[in-house]
Parts: sequence; C-alpha cells; structure tokens
Amino acid sequence: MTAHHLPVTIDKRGKVYYDDGLSLEELDVIAGVVKVYTGLHSQTEDASWWPRHSAWVRAGAYTGIWTPWQEHWFLERHQGILAGRERPLNATEWKDRLKGFKKAGLLADRVAKASWDFTLRNFVQATDAQQ
Repeated sequence: MTAHHLPVTIDKRGKVYYDDGLSLEELDVIAGVVKVYTGLHSQTEDASWWPRHSAWVRAGAYTGIWTPWQEHWFLERHQGILAGRERPLNATEWKDRLKGFKKAGLLADRVAKASWDFTLRNFVQATDAQQ
C-alpha cells in the first residue's frame, strides 16, 4: 500500500507537520468492498463487509475516537460474519444500519470545528494581513 503524506499544519515558525492518509482504493480494501450481482441481467454493484469510509463519515460514525459502543457494534458484526449470518451490504443497506451513529457525528463535527479554529489561532503561520 502507498503512504500518502499530506501537509496539514504550518506553525508560526514555518515548521510543517504532516499526516498520513490512505487513498480511497486503500480504504475500500480495508472495508472489504466486493462486486455483487444485483439480479438484473449482468448488472453489479459494490457491497462491503464493513462500511466504506464515506458511509462511516456520512452516518456520523467517524468521531475520531473508537468508543465502547462502536467496539460492541464491531464485535457483533464480526461474530455475525463468522457465523454466516451477515453478508456484504450495499450503500443503502449501510445507511440504514448506521442510523444510530448520527448524534455522535454531530458532536464530532462541532469538536472538529473547534479544534480547527484552535489550530488556526495558535499554530498556523500568520499572514501579512494578520501581522
């Protein structure tokens, strides 16, 4: 897999900080994305054993920390897969399954905004207009 290093912050002294990221293709591998037949001739759609990153983010499940509730959900899903009770789900099915994460996502959005504001105020190099 390819490592992607994205500059995310430049502090007041001009020092650049980097964050490691994954490509969408790499995120799909982690989610276990597979092609499945829809039942309409030879038409296929993407399905995945785990939520794709985009579904996880849209549902509000991506809060930046792994909570006990998420761990419980993960273990239940994993046991269902091992027992043959679970199958890969398409985007609509994942949307329905992840509805309970919405409130956590709203909180995470507010924390992310406050964190970004703090970073801008305290670490990002001031522009000429700010000096």
